[in-house]
Amino acid sequence: MLLKKSLKSEDYTSRMTHNYEDLATPYIDGWTPCNDEMEKLKLQLQHLQRENENLKKKTLCLSSYKDNEVNFHYMTNLPNYNTFEVLAMFLHRRCDGGLNYWRHQQSCNNTRRSIKKPGKERTLNFQEELFLVLVRLKRGMELRDMHLRTGVSVSTLSRIFTTWIDFMNNELTAYFEMVAVDLSHVQTMPCMAPFPEVTITLDCTELFSQRSMDLQVRKETFSNYKHHDTVKLLVGMGPRQAVNFVSAALGGRATDKHITLNSEKLMSNLAPGSSAMADRGFLATEELRSLGVKMIMPHFKGRDRPQFSATEAWRSAQISSARIHIERVIQRIKTFHILENSIRMDQKDMIEQTFRVCSYLVNLQRPILND
Repeated sequence: MLLKKSLKSEDYTSRMTHNYEDLATPYIDGWTPCNDEMEKLKLQLQHLQRENENLKKKTLCLSSYKDNEVNFHYMTNLPNYNTFEVLAMFLHRRCDGGLNYWRHQQSCNNTRRSIKKPGKERTLNFQEELFLVLVRLKRGMELRDMHLRTGVSVSTLSRIFTTWIDFMNNELTAYFEMVAVDLSHVQTMPCMAPFPEVTITLDCTELFSQRSMDLQVRKETFSNYKHHDTVKLLVGMGPRQAVNFVSAALGGRATDKHITLNSEKLMSNLAPGSSAMADRGFLATEELRSLGVKMIMPHFKGRDRPQFSATEAWRSAQISSARIHIERVIQRIKTFHILENSIRMDQKDMIEQTFRVCSYLVNLQRPILND
């Protein structure tokens, strides 16, 4: 018994008097060995801090990009971090800092909550979640790719993205969507000076979608213009070259006229005496005229005459130079690469919200034209 106790005591003593210098981390670049163990630990801590900073620069996080304007624009499509901060403050105020996160089939339409969501503390804060949503919109990243870059699970990223798209769709639409206003108090851009009564400039755009197995659905989505199955949306631009209307998403077979006349918010805000501008071939002229709204389009030459008159050519050139900016706006919308992927038919509602968010985010970019 005494022998056993002495062995145990000797073993305990040997552990207590162990030379920890033998277990020290191997020498690191720039770390000079010294006798003072505290000095070694300080140097090792400094090295780990530098390594941590270098790793942060290589990961997908807000702090890695906010100080570089070029990289920030490349990742988010916003001009700089200041613009991002203003957007984050606006959205944070609208939801009081708390969101109702999407849960499987549970609807998240009412995302504005005055009480924060109960439960465990979230991995990402409000600005970091918004940053990742913007990155996915701009770069079109897959969730698995974002998971590998951030360490956040795919299911959590999916829930964040779905929640934020629904939330931003509601808030940005309420902020930017057109309302009936007195145009005499609206300062127009110089290119719109010849058309002071124009409330909105309209044009349609199409996004490719996957081919459905349902023949009736395929009939509705096939576009004769694109020779492909598409989803079609109508985009409106106000007198200040800002997007102020995005229609519901319909199949590629739908005509401009059908989408326009079935857009209740658009029709209700076109006041009598106002005008709308569109490209030639926009066939809703008579229906809008019955509501007291004038359609402004370039002239048709027809087949019965060889060329335009001088007045018609000059007027058509004026209209085209003003209308062309809606195409530039749509081109900016499509710089969000998430819209490049073919849309699955079960994602129609989601792509409508995603396209609308991308459209209104264009208003936060630098203007197409200077005053």
